[in-house]
Amino acid sequence: MIILFFGIGFAGGNFCNFCPAITVSPILAGIGVSLYVSGFLMILILIGSFFKRRLFCNICPLGYLVGLFHRLSPFRIKKDCTACTECGACYEACPMGIKTIYTERGKADVTEANCIMCGECVKCCPEDNALSLTFAGKKLYTASRKSIMSGYVPKDR
Repeated sequence: MIILFFGIGFAGGNFCNFCPAITVSPILAGIGVSLYVSGFLMILILIGSFFKRRLFCNICPLGYLVGLFHRLSPFRIKKDCTACTECGACYEACPMGIKTIYTERGKADVTEANCIMCGECVKCCPEDNALSLTFAGKKLYTASRKSIMSGYVPKDR
């Protein structure tokens, strides 16, 4: 997508004619595409969204451009590999389906380019201090067993 984006730009084309946003919402983007084409693509994306969570985020070129600058971001997801039990709760909670959050066993920084920093992985982690959301090295939010268990209501026997 990035090669396509820059290739069209250098050739003198307008990338907005190919952007998925203009075909999904032609009224908001200005009617530049046939309503039949945009309706067809919108139906395809809606149907595909039943099979893949956040499908549009995976095909939108803006996500790729944001991913280029992700290494410079002060926000990071940090992992204490000794506290992680590889339960997979973080992977199940991640809206982008990033698997390395729970499979990484060597490094502390598990931030991926596809991460949207929603914090759902940290929120759903059942182990104390296994995952944390940091800003410039300072912890903003840390996984806690207490916060997970506070929502648990035992059944009466």
